[in-house]
Amino acid sequence: YQKIKFSNLSYKYVNTNIVALKSINLDISTNKMTGVVGHVGSGKSTIIQIMCGILTPSNGELFFDNISHKKFNWNQFRSDVSYVSQHVFLFSDSIRNNILLGKESVSDMELINITKKLCLFDEIKFFKDGFNTHVGEGGVKLSGGQKQRIALARALIRKPKFLFLDDALSNVDSSTELEIINFIHTTLKETTVIISSNRLSVLSFCANI
Repeated sequence: YQKIKFSNLSYKYVNTNIVALKSINLDISTNKMTGVVGHVGSGKSTIIQIMCGILTPSNGELFFDNISHKKFNWNQFRSDVSYVSQHVFLFSDSIRNNILLGKESVSDMELINITKKLCLFDEIKFFKDGFNTHVGEGGVKLSGGQKQRIALARALIRKPKFLFLDDALSNVDSSTELEIINFIHTTLKETTVIISSNRLSVLSFCANI
């Protein structure tokens, strides 16, 4: 894919009749990091969820290159996508299994490296059982920042072609977030990254919308 295009796209949440997006037109280049910025309730999450195929536009069209969302092969596309929302869900399982989530061809070194890059490895080592620590349903034994970084490790370990981050590091401090975003920016050269954040410093890595 070379370009993602919104053409007069609108979205209304059916149960509330809230118009989150109205007649949006924009072009997003692939293989770059693009930032979406705006206040709470401005439609950032809606834009990202439409690009992921979680939501379907109420009006207008979303194009991948010249293919409309109405004719797009979403099943194939989703196999190339990693999506991390601000509301992280972890399974009642080990940290290792929550990161791998069925992906078997990952070495211990890869697991260690990715968690180091996400400023998470030292915190995992602090736990008595390390990567085998059972986190409980929803990750109840972990802080919000730890849960977000485990979810991000899960997304990155798949080496996706598209990475969607919806305010996915809101619970880590700003310096850690910048370190993580810099790692993504410099490492995932062939990945299209769409990130929403309220921290303007993060958006310095991005082409802003």
